[in-house]
Amino acid sequence: MNPFEKKFLDRLKRKRLVTRGDKVLAAVSGGPDSLAMLLLLHEAQPVLHCELAAAHCNFSLRSEESDADERFVTEFCRRLGIECFTARFDTRLAAAELKKSIEESARHLRYGFFAKLAEERGFTRIATGHHVNDNAETMLFNLFRGVSLPSLAGIRERNGMIIRPLLLFRREQISGYLEEKGIAARQDSSNILDEYDRNFIRNRVIPLIEERFAHKLLPSLRRLS
Repeated sequence: MNPFEKKFLDRLKRKRLVTRGDKVLAAVSGGPDSLAMLLLLHEAQPVLHCELAAAHCNFSLRSEESDADERFVTEFCRRLGIECFTARFDTRLAAAELKKSIEESARHLRYGFFAKLAEERGFTRIATGHHVNDNAETMLFNLFRGVSLPSLAGIRERNGMIIRPLLLFRREQISGYLEEKGIAARQDSSNILDEYDRNFIRNRVIPLIEERFAHKLLPSLRRLS
């Protein structure tokens, strides 16, 4: 177990995010964050004495790219010996019916699927790959939307059965871990499009503030959350 894996495991144990006998469902898109989380949970599994499975959502938003993500995740889980549950959604139709944005509708579908699996299969934890960069994006996004003060709170490390074991790690640390392991994750091409508000914050706003203020933004927002 390398230093990054040990730090991850120590966090899980100290915060009791996963305890002996838990059945953990890891949300895996195929991107770097969720893939690293799945691998880290798999490495920690013998120490934690927990069960582990994965869930992948195909939102049918990027045609062949979405299908390739699904195949990638399914094969990655097969190689690790991890059971993988998949679901396909017509997200655009759902957005029209729900009268919500594509992003909000995808979130609704995703967590609905996870909740259904938890109820049917007895999962006690749902793990997502949110990290400290995501926390900063969420807080700034809510700030710019003009939400009330309580809504400015960042992402919680644990919220009911949902856990976010990567929340204190930076995106660069997670990518470095995968590089060290020689694993190439999938890349969502829509993440580079600044037409989405969150992408604009991620790609333009945060790097500018980080450069100006000596990379203090992410830890500062994490302390506030």
